[in-house]
Amino acid sequence: MGESQGSENNKPVKKLSSIESEIFGADAVANDLNTEIEQYLSKPNQKRNCNILYYSSQNRKIYPSLATMAKCFLSNPATSAASERVFSRSKTIIGLQRHSLSPASIEHVLCVKEWYQSFAQMMDTSSVTLPAAPSDDDKSDKDED
Repeated sequence: MGESQGSENNKPVKKLSSIESEIFGADAVANDLNTEIEQYLSKPNQKRNCNILYYSSQNRKIYPSLATMAKCFLSNPATSAASERVFSRSKTIIGLQRHSLSPASIEHVLCVKEWYQSFAQMMDTSSVTLPAAPSDDDKSDKDED
């Protein structure tokens, strides 16, 4: 595939400036999260003892969304206020009926919700089709069956 061509789904890929190319290499900057993830996964694995935060900060220009997620997930909060807010939100997310979830599952749900809210503005959702909410007519048809 030539340098001027986009990814397999024909989306244009933003190229690095000449200065950025010299500093960060000739890789294209991913213009959406899917392309960014595919580009990251196509690279060879780093050494097992690699410092993930350092790696993500060095590759922030190439993988901006992944670097932000790594920083969010791997770094410690400066105060407990942020974790206290997340903990307070957990009762509205989990609810009283889901008391059987493990602490790890609850942590994953809260983390994904936080990422979803944080990255919603970064992701292009114009190509996503949301399912239509059932109308009152649809509900009455199901009740008659």
